[in-house]
Amino acid sequence: MLVKHSDDLETDLLMFFPTVDLTGFYSGTVSLRRLWLCIKRLLSMRGDSALAVALLGEKAAWSDRDHMIADLIERLDFANWLTANINRGKSATQTPFPERYPRPGYSKQDAPPASEFATPAEISRVLAALHN
Repeated sequence: MLVKHSDDLETDLLMFFPTVDLTGFYSGTVSLRRLWLCIKRLLSMRGDSALAVALLGEKAAWSDRDHMIADLIERLDFANWLTANINRGKSATQTPFPERYPRPGYSKQDAPPASEFATPAEISRVLAALHN
């Protein structure tokens, strides 16, 4: 890692840990333990760390916050879809189910399978069975 990703590591160290210099590791002023602690922290900083993106791939390009925002967008899309379909007229066609919000490192094949919803008759049968 120190050889293959030294540019990413050095850049991140300069940005996030200005007192830790990679050359200090080779000269003995920075311990292996301190360098390892910095590397562990950099790998957990998805979305901000060039080292994390280099080692973990495209999926590390977004932070947890970015993924949560994408999840919120999907839930709002679903709520809007549900509201629109509940309030549509009997002659209106159902709007298509919203697509998954695009994320780095994920393709459409990675998306979870489309959900199937119960028909009103199936829901009635379940509720009737619970009531009896």
